[in-house]
Amino acid sequence: MQIMVYGEAHFHQFQLELMQESHWLGLSKFLTNYIDNEGFRDFWDREKHSFSKEYCAWINDRLTAKES
Repeated sequence: MQIMVYGEAHFHQFQLELMQESHWLGLSKFLTNYIDNEGFRDFWDREKHSFSKEYCAWINDRLTAKES
């Protein structure tokens, strides 16, 4: 949960142009790899309501891309 909360804070900072793209790219790669972990989908299905719509959409896009 802490990693996802941390990721969301940085996601919004990037969206608000308060973070350089190079910083966000590194963290977004980390998060994309993190959601590839076994068991993440169970966590996400249980806890996604704790996060903003925009961040959920970003995570869901990555989950969908992973399944393709």
